Amino acid sequence: MAPKSDTMQKFNAFMIRLNRLLSSPSGIDKVLMTTHYTLVLLPPSVLSSTRSTRINIPKLTSLISDVRMFMRLWGLIGIYTWGLSTLSASRPSPIEIAQVFANTCFQICENVAYLSSHGIVRIRKRTEGQLWLWSSRFWMAHVALEFVRLFGGNRRGKGWEREVLSNCAYAPLTVHYSVEGGAISPEAIAACGSAAAIIGLQNEWRKTA
Repeated sequence: MAPKSDTMQKFNAFMIRLNRLLSSPSGIDKVLMTTHYTLVLLPPSVLSSTRSTRINIPKLTSLISDVRMFMRLWGLIGIYTWGLSTLSASRPSPIEIAQVFANTCFQICENVAYLSSHGIVRIRKRTEGQLWLWSSRFWMAHVALEFVRLFGGNRRGKGWEREVLSNCAYAPLTVHYSVEGGAISPEAIAACGSAAAIIGLQNEWRKTA
């Protein structure tokens, strides 16, 4: 009976941590992101088998992307409180202030473009396309500033290497989505996205301990 009891305890502990993970917006986002890029990385043989079982992987990945953007519609609230915290510091960091500005612009552009794509906000398609590009450019600015923050000081705290790796994975994605027609291959997008997703998910999972 002991092995069964021990297995059940481990399962219960896992489910408790999983519940904590899925109880936070950032945790849900990282689970969805990891799921999305895992599906994108599936080999053609697996994709062909899913067609026979009536599972449409491309539509599923598109839905996951849509859900993640919908969840970010309220991102400006978090950015606002981040800005308050940054400016209330005794010595506000210029880099962090710039990041708050870049993220504010990113979120506004993405929100309007996303709502336009669903016919909720009426703007020209060309304008919507430009907003998507500019949202990615502001995201790229944030990532660039993050490199400055990570390498600009002498602090190399716990998890510094993981932050650098995560930022390195995001950087090509920001460049790709910032130019018309993209800049890297679908395989490279999937690889970079998967790396960033796994690191992010691991970070969120540690918080549930």
